[in-house]
Amino acid sequence: MATRLFIVHGSHPSAAVRKALDLKGVDYKLFEFTPPSHALGMRVLFGGRTVPGVRFDDGEKVQGSLAIMQALERRYPDPPLYPSDAEARAAVVEAERWGEATFQPVARRHSSIRSTKRWPPSTGASSTSSGSGGRPGAAGGAGGRERRGGMGVSCSHAVIGTSSCALDALLAAPRCGPLSPGPPGGRPPAPQPAPGSAVR
Repeated sequence: MATRLFIVHGSHPSAAVRKALDLKGVDYKLFEFTPPSHALGMRVLFGGRTVPGVRFDDGEKVQGSLAIMQALERRYPDPPLYPSDAEARAAVVEAERWGEATFQPVARRHSSIRSTKRWPPSTGASSTSSGSGGRPGAAGGAGGRERRGGMGVSCSHAVIGTSSCALDALLAAPRCGPLSPGPPGGRPPAPQPAPGSAVR
């Protein structure tokens, strides 16, 4: 039985786990739920309603990005996701804690807004692919689609924390450009005469 990763499009914890699996070189199949079917599907499969969830090839089920990262470290210690230096590791753990408690809810709301703009979702037909350049194939499963995981995604940073990958996912989303403050009083500035010209 192959390892399976269950995700929802736009989920930054799911993106973090995908990068970690790729970095570890774990061969896995990807199942992508179409919202809102993930809430019921994840509750049936894992006991909770949120993604991501991993079912390893030996049948062990782990839900939640932080718990999955720890399970991956235990199962596949090399290459490591966390620094060996105690101080650096503590900093990464704290960044993960901040990402889980503070940053994740903001990005989740952002992803929810994007998901509503994509409604109605794609059909529940499944597809499989191999690596980053695979071709769609037939596969069953309503409420989502299945893909083949591989080494197509890489991360230049050795530490795959929830906060860093959440930031990647958020920054990759379309967003407005910077806003510049308007003139005082809401009026446009008066035209200035050219240098050397007479003012009448």
